[in-house]
Amino acid sequence: MSARARGVVACALLVGVTACSADTVHMDGFEVNDATRGTCEDFLEALPSSVHDLDEVEVEPKGSLGRAWGNPAIVAICGVDMPPDFNKFSSCEEANGVGWYIPDEDLADDQPVTMTTIGFDPVVEVPVRPTTVRRAT
Repeated sequence: MSARARGVVACALLVGVTACSADTVHMDGFEVNDATRGTCEDFLEALPSSVHDLDEVEVEPKGSLGRAWGNPAIVAICGVDMPPDFNKFSSCEEANGVGWYIPDEDLADDQPVTMTTIGFDPVVEVPVRPTTVRRAT
């Protein structure tokens, strides 16, 4: 598995579980160009079939650019846009060599958190619950 794939999965494990909680994870559709689709498909294929003893769960619709494990699910979505509020002054959290953007408001207690890779193309997003995510001070 590539260092990037390991970083995405390891980071998801470090921060806890996602907001998803079904046996099938439903993803919103979005358009990507052929090059991005190919890179995302290769990236997603490189991810393991189980994560932290969680088995992979189905993602719908078929052909979505994401994978999920467990219930509640750990999810990785490839090919997303950077959040509109991200800029060169935004904070960067690092886990296993992967930089992640997490909006400050997402770090409030009991808020869903969306982590987005920084400096990778295509961009990967991991939605999580902030049960163990805390910014170092």
